[in-house]
Amino acid sequence: LYYLTIKDCHIQKLTNSIKFDKEQIIEFHLVSSQLELVPINYFKGFPNLEWLNLSRNVLKQLPKLTTNLKLELIDLSYNNFFNLEFSNASYLPISLKYLNISHNDIK
Repeated sequence: LYYLTIKDCHIQKLTNSIKFDKEQIIEFHLVSSQLELVPINYFKGFPNLEWLNLSRNVLKQLPKLTTNLKLELIDLSYNNFFNLEFSNASYLPISLKYLNISHNDIK
């Protein structure tokens, strides 16, 4: 399994109860699912992740993604972010090329 898409499933929190081989995942899309919380180190076990799409959820906090050295695209659009601290780069990977934070209420 290299590409995982979960849509409209009303998943409020990511847990390890969803069983799949995280080491193989290249693209992870959890979209329009009412997601509120991603544990801070949840994506640590995804060494090959290149694209993360958490758009159209209700997230307020950015998960820690610095251990994802191949991650190039992150879509966090249409969430509930109002304050993102990008001066502290400890939450974003250095490999990042595209970050979509549109349609949030960022001040």
